[in-house]
Amino acid sequence: MNKKTIDQIPQPGDVIYVHRKWKGIPAYKHYGVFIGYDGTLKDQVIHFRGKEKDIAFSEADIIQTSLEDFLKDGELKIQKRDLKGWEPFPTEEIIRKAKLHCGEKRGTYDLLYNNCEHFANECRFGRHYSLQQKLAEGAKNTFVFIAGVVVTIGGKALVEKFTGEKTDRT
Repeated sequence: MNKKTIDQIPQPGDVIYVHRKWKGIPAYKHYGVFIGYDGTLKDQVIHFRGKEKDIAFSEADIIQTSLEDFLKDGELKIQKRDLKGWEPFPTEEIIRKAKLHCGEKRGTYDLLYNNCEHFANECRFGRHYSLQQKLAEGAKNTFVFIAGVVVTIGGKALVEKFTGEKTDRT
């Protein structure tokens, strides 16, 4: 790993993430709970993942891996410790919650409604929250709005073309 500043050194109970790529393009962030040294010779992370072989992510589980395996050569990032002003649980409680779910099958991995960020924030703050979900929903709403405007304007233009009548554009 690269040299780290003090802000880049995770503490047990921190929510950490790494940018992941899809077909070589940065696509999403993968989140986990950093639990630190856990009897092995490497720092450990507990995270929720969909099986990469399964495009629909129908098989998903919560696993404990080394920090090195979690990062997969990506750069370690630490989520703000007081996300949205929420007070995190005490460190021991965060780690206990993460370990309690380790090995659990958690249904379908859904990038919007049941993802790794949801799991990590549940452990740290007790909240099923994903900023990635909020951003994706915002993008979807923007797309729907723009599509509606295009259809409305395009529809008026088609009426004018085929009927020869001007429509009110106010």
